[in-house]
Order: sequence, then structure tokens, then C-alpha cells
Amino acid sequence: MNTNKTMGKLYNLPSPDLNSEDRLGMWYIEFYNKQYDDIAVLDIIRMLNQGFLVEVAVEIAVEHLYKEPLAGEMYDGQLMEALFSIDLNQYNNLLEDVKKMIADISLKLDELDWNSTDDKEEFSRLLQAFQTKISKTG
Repeated sequence: MNTNKTMGKLYNLPSPDLNSEDRLGMWYIEFYNKQYDDIAVLDIIRMLNQGFLVEVAVEIAVEHLYKEPLAGEMYDGQLMEALFSIDLNQYNNLLEDVKKMIADISLKLDELDWNSTDDKEEFSRLLQAFQTKISKTG
């Protein structure tokens, strides 16, 4: 999405508490002022984990994962894992996009830059579990 509006304005979010000192509150201040194209992997993971603008987070996650299937802040595959944790039954309009993304990544597994065969096997199991989960969704 190409817009010069901040996430706060784009999604009509409540104004942040500028005096917030907790990590989540401080993140929200930064998030509120970011533009859509500036949303980072950590932002998406946090959105998914917090149940915050989940539909938007799923859309952005799919975009990111097409470009970087192993995206993560702390470890490879963290974004895929966060997306896997979401109950996609509530987002049927995004199911086809997620299915296609998982199928495409599954076909490219051998081309990805793996740290070890264990990492590849673990990620492969995650994709298989995701495919099973999605086939039961909807």
C-alpha cells in the first residue's frame, strides 16, 4: 500500500498515551506514527501476538513472507510461526492468500539459505502443520 498517512490515521486508531513508559505503550507510540510501508517484521509479529489489527497484520505478513520466507526478529521463521498461531477462521477472506503463500514457499524450500539441516526440517514441519491447519479451516 502506498500512502503517506500514518498507521494511526490510516486505521483511525486511538491516540497513544505519550507518557507511557511500558514497552508495549512505547511500541504503540512508534507504530501509530509509522507509515504502512515502514512496518517492520517485529511490528507484524507484535501485532499478531497482541491480536492488534490482525487482518492488517496477516496481509502484511503474507507480503513479507513472499519476499523473505524465513523472516524473524529473534530467529529464522519467527514471522511464519506467529502467523501460524492465528485462528484464521476469522479471516476467511485472507485464507486463499495464505494458502498460496505457503504452497509457494514449500516449493522453494531447497533454495532458502539454511543455517543447518535441522533448521530446514523444523521449518518444513511448521509449513506442513500450517497446510494441515488451513485445510481444516473455512
